[in-house]
Amino acid sequence: MSRAESHADLVERAARWLRNTAGCSFVATEIATNAWESPDAIGWRNAATVVIECKTSRADFRADAKKPWRRGFDALGTYRYMMAPAGLLSADEMPDGWGLLEVRGRRVTRISGMDPVRNCGAQKEWAHASNEVGETKVLLSALRRLELSLGSAEFYRMAMQSHRRAKEEYQQRIAQGGGW
Repeated sequence: MSRAESHADLVERAARWLRNTAGCSFVATEIATNAWESPDAIGWRNAATVVIECKTSRADFRADAKKPWRRGFDALGTYRYMMAPAGLLSADEMPDGWGLLEVRGRRVTRISGMDPVRNCGAQKEWAHASNEVGETKVLLSALRRLELSLGSAEFYRMAMQSHRRAKEEYQQRIAQGGGW
């Protein structure tokens, strides 16, 4: 397996894809919590979540398929993908409603699944009822780790700055006659 196909590299690529292609405003990777599931990468885009599970071997994919949340039981993610090196998996092998992202060199190609460039809400065939409690646990754990790494004062300053920016943007949209 080449360096570009290691699990850690796929997780990094998944996070980058969630930010840059899927348009997620917050992305967390490999966050372990007391939620059932610990996704390799999860991103929040408006009110939706996008989960990516990274697979570097068929054995890992087969083992993953046995997990209850791959069959929909309390699974995280409004939209869900598997990410693997090109040619390892095929779209018809994906769990129901899961998309496939392939990595070839530096390029990530969406083979199937929700198209993040289009309006997510218009792609109901890919949407799932997600485990919002589990997603909240992952988000809170990620925020707590950020607070611990930055220190409480810096974390609070950044949170307030982000809140002010969002409030100003919202007020500008309303003033221009638009909605949120």
